[in-house]
This record gives sequence, structure tokens and C-alpha cells, in this order.
Amino acid sequence: MLPLKARKISMPVLIPETQLGTVLIPSFTVSRGNIVVIKLPHGALFSWLTSSFADHIKRQTSDIAPAFAYVDYSPGTSLKRLFSPVSIKDYVHKAGNPSSPAIAEMYKSTEFSPGTKLSSLISGDQKLLALLVTLSRTPHVILNMSGLDPERAKRIFSILQDNASRQGTSIILDLCDEFKSECTHFIESMVITV
Repeated sequence: MLPLKARKISMPVLIPETQLGTVLIPSFTVSRGNIVVIKLPHGALFSWLTSSFADHIKRQTSDIAPAFAYVDYSPGTSLKRLFSPVSIKDYVHKAGNPSSPAIAEMYKSTEFSPGTKLSSLISGDQKLLALLVTLSRTPHVILNMSGLDPERAKRIFSILQDNASRQGTSIILDLCDEFKSECTHFIESMVITV
């Protein structure tokens, strides 16, 4: 397999209809520069649905689109973080590409600094940081937008729009339709009753 920098996405990519438990996500096509929003049902299984669907996309497209990355914020176990807090600089080295111009831009355009401890960030800032660090590795991302306040959600969506203008691709998994009119494709999942 080629190193991450050498991999290229063949576009467009057809994501087949997917059933996860009782949730059906219709098939869709994604191309460079697209932002696809998939509305998933509310409920206790939302986190499982987002990670399962992201894994499904990566498996389905591994031969033709291996550069999709799921934006995941997981700096380590909570016990380890308690006794040895991780800094943003450490997180960038572990999860991103420290030499990417995106990281230098992140420090200029956000309140993040290399020495800031991840444990001091609120949830919305943790997702923002995870997105920016992931974009330092690849412009093709899958992101769970749930749990963000309206200001952070708009900021993240603006970053994804900028990424799309540079031919990046985003698949957003969300609980609501606030960006329905601003995305390239809006997909609504269905709950199957048996």
C-alpha cells in the first residue's frame, strides 16, 4: 500500500446503500469538492452509527479511495491524560502531519497554541482541533457534527467549505439539517421497522 501522501482518490466514488441495524442510508455519489451531509436518527446508537458508517465507507472504498479519514478525537485513556496531560503539539505529532502548512495556519487562525493541554479544551474545540489535524493529513474527511454549539458548527462547516474549494471532500454525519441548503448533497437516513 502506498504511503498516505502518495495515495490519490479516484472520483467520483459511489457509496452503496448501507444498512446498519435498523437504519438505512441510501446510496450516493461523492466527488472532489463535495460536502455531503447525512442526517442520522437521534438516539443512543448515534455514536455507534457514525463510527460504523465511517468504517463501512473506508472498507467499501479502500481500493479506489483510501485517503478518506474519520475525524476522531481520542488522545488516549482518561487515566493516562489525568497523570500526563497531552499538549496540542503532542497530539499534532501523534495524529497529524506537523510539517503541513495546515498546522501553521491552524496556530495562526485559532486560539490553539502548541503548549495548550487537550484536557483544557471544551468538546467543540476538541472536534475543531481533531478536524484541523486530520486535514493536515488528507483533504478527504468523514466527520460527526453532533454535539456542537451553533457557533462551532458554523465555524467547522466554513472550514469544510474552504476545504471543498480546494477539491477536498467531506462527508458529515449529523442529527439535524442546518446545512441542508449549503451542502452539495443532503441524504436522509431511514429507520426500518420490522
